[in-house]
Amino acid sequence: MIGIDADYLVHDAGVAVRAVNYDSTYFRDFVRAGLMMLQTEFQKTHPFGELGRLVQFFAADLFAFKEATFAREQEVRISRMIRRDPTMEHGYRDIGGHDRNKEPLAALPLSIRGSASGACLYTAMPLNLGGISSIRSIGFGPRCSEETERQVKSAIGSMMSTGAVWRSEAMIEG
Repeated sequence: MIGIDADYLVHDAGVAVRAVNYDSTYFRDFVRAGLMMLQTEFQKTHPFGELGRLVQFFAADLFAFKEATFAREQEVRISRMIRRDPTMEHGYRDIGGHDRNKEPLAALPLSIRGSASGACLYTAMPLNLGGISSIRSIGFGPRCSEETERQVKSAIGSMMSTGAVWRSEAMIEG
């Protein structure tokens, strides 16, 4: 686990950071309110200038919900909006973002990596601003090997301006 300065990501890298919500009732209410807001905007907007922006916000916030069975994870999602674009290498493109001064940020390149469920599209998050790193800590799970820990510390540890390295302990069920 890498601890990152969320203020930097939100205000200087144009990235959405959301704590995941596991409450199905709240999810239902959120979707209902979001769709009502979009319907209201659809009815009053021609052409659909503001509607597109609102749809992006609504869609991005949907990534912050999971089933209650995953609640023990207490996950935080970091995302950046992408759009389907058949002219791009992987069929999608990052739409860019804005910094805290509302200045536009360039689109980030998209890449493909392997995962337990197959190929996964991802955007490497910009973790540096003017040579200052946003990495604040590095954490390792109880099953992480010493070799993997050494490799991560070697690769990322030098990017940390300040911070801590820690290891979690295994949870005992029962």
